[in-house]
Amino acid sequence: VAGHARGAQLGIINIAHKHDGAPIGILNIVAKDGRHNVDVWTSDTSVFSVGTKLGSRHFYSILGVGLQPMDGKTAWLPTVGLGGRIPITRMISIKPEATLATVNVGNEWDEASLLAKGRLTAELKLQDQFAIFAGPTFNLLTGTDEDKRLNDVSYIPSISSAKSGDRHNDFGIGFALGVQAF
Repeated sequence: VAGHARGAQLGIINIAHKHDGAPIGILNIVAKDGRHNVDVWTSDTSVFSVGTKLGSRHFYSILGVGLQPMDGKTAWLPTVGLGGRIPITRMISIKPEATLATVNVGNEWDEASLLAKGRLTAELKLQDQFAIFAGPTFNLLTGTDEDKRLNDVSYIPSISSAKSGDRHNDFGIGFALGVQAF
């Protein structure tokens, strides 16, 4: 907890009235000039996702959940991550983000099947409280369950697959497209 934080603030939960730097944690709350976004998006690995971005204007945490049809059932992907915003113009920003999700089907909780994503999206601010974003994703699905491969979760075929011990690793390129409300 800080009044006016400068530099990095590292913790599971970071709270500051004002922040000039990077709050790094799962939950980052910055009262003045902070980021409090709600995003709705689609991607190659989730037909519908909703989440929030919390933190400073240029560095934030990501919490969300995605849904994806998979083998006649619904996969749900709880997601955590970190991201940044690099302003290009007043209306355009580039956002590099890294997320990690578990891939669960039906009622299961499967901590062994992990989907790591790197996203590089361009954001276009249409109004003060509304923006659209789109860009490529770089996906790595790793797990021990042969029934959960990247080709089963993604609409776009994987580029490569490798096995390391009892774990399989699938790599692919995808997309993200969505809207953001501030």
